[in-house]
Amino acid sequence: MSNPIIRIKTRNAIQTAPLGKLEGHIVAKALDDLNSGVGTVANRLANDPNGTEVIPTNIAGVSAKHLGNGLVDIAINDPSLIQSAISYHVEYDTNPNFTSSRYAFLGPSRNHTITLPNGIYYIKAYSQYQYGGSPSNGKVTGPIVVQGSASGTLLATQGSGTGNPGQSNQGHGTQIKRTS
Repeated sequence: MSNPIIRIKTRNAIQTAPLGKLEGHIVAKALDDLNSGVGTVANRLANDPNGTEVIPTNIAGVSAKHLGNGLVDIAINDPSLIQSAISYHVEYDTNPNFTSSRYAFLGPSRNHTITLPNGIYYIKAYSQYQYGGSPSNGKVTGPIVVQGSASGTLLATQGSGTGNPGQSNQGHGTQIKRTS
C-alpha cells in the first residue's frame, strides 16, 4: 500500500492567508506534519484515511487434513506482500456452499487445528485487514472426512463480525456496523 495522503482542501488558502502574528506557512507546515502522522498510522493499521477499502490480495490456497480423533489441521498458503495488520479467517461447513459455516479467527497465524465431530467437511480460508475493509476472496478445500470422533451435530452458526447468522466470507465484517 502506498503512503496515503489526506487532501486538505484549504491548505493553500491557509498558507497564503494574512493570519496576523501566526504566519500561514507555519500553519501549512503543521498541517503537513499532521498529514504525515495520519498517513503513518493508516499504514500501520492497513487503512486508508480517505475511506477507501483496503482489501488484501487473495490467499494462494488452503490445505486441511484429518489427523484422527476429530482433529483437523489447517494450513493457509499466502506468499503475497502483506502488512502486519493482516488477519486470517477459516470457515468450515458440511455444505460446500458454506450456507451454515462456522468460523475460526486465526489472527496473523496461517495454521490452526480444530476439533470436529464425525462428518464430511469443507474448509474455506481468507485474509482481511482488521481495520481496512472487506475480506479477500476465499479459497476452499475438501471434502475432509472426519471419522472416529464424537458424533452429533454442531449448534447453529451465529456468523462472524458484523455479518448476520448464515453469512459466509465476513471475517470482521464487510460493514462498519451491523444494522439488523
